[in-house]
Amino acid sequence: MFEKTKYLISSRNINSPFAKIFDRDIIEKYKIRFNEKAPVAEDFVFCVKYLLLCESVLVFNTPVYIYDQTNSDSLTRSRKKNLIDIYPIVFNEVYNDIIKSKYTEEEKDNLLLIWDKLHVDSFGTCVMEEIKDSSLTKHEKLNEITVICDKFYSEYKGGYGYSDIIHYIMRLCIKYKWSKALYLLGKLYIKLKG
Repeated sequence: MFEKTKYLISSRNINSPFAKIFDRDIIEKYKIRFNEKAPVAEDFVFCVKYLLLCESVLVFNTPVYIYDQTNSDSLTRSRKKNLIDIYPIVFNEVYNDIIKSKYTEEEKDNLLLIWDKLHVDSFGTCVMEEIKDSSLTKHEKLNEITVICDKFYSEYKGGYGYSDIIHYIMRLCIKYKWSKALYLLGKLYIKLKG
């Protein structure tokens, strides 16, 4: 079960409830609910909490529906503010669930490393939200990125190791508030995705 849990969390295939079937008995037994304090990623938290409590999971690696996200005015595409204040709620909640889970200490450490990588990725999302805000000057964006670094690092220092070189570089940039490097990485990411 651990390998499936690890795969589902690291691949983000557990991100949201769509295309999944849940056992209501597990939901009710453990009182798994959406966190109202986290209006972003509350579905992700729900799914990971559920996954950590399951005895078994069946994964069908095949598409079962079409997911179209072309509306640029949709909630997922619109500018999100204050994510840096919401993400610690999300990640700290699941951090505690991993600590309390049925897994061995080694398996928990492995999951915490994955969780740290996902948290750093969420930091990247916060940076991208600033970069894509056309109402801000470059100088204002760099200042906002520095503020985000401060908030992120004060809430979540990490310390579980690094899953890859990008994870390591992002952690250094956050710790030392290298906002220009983060800005350039974000611009490069936009260009590569473009």
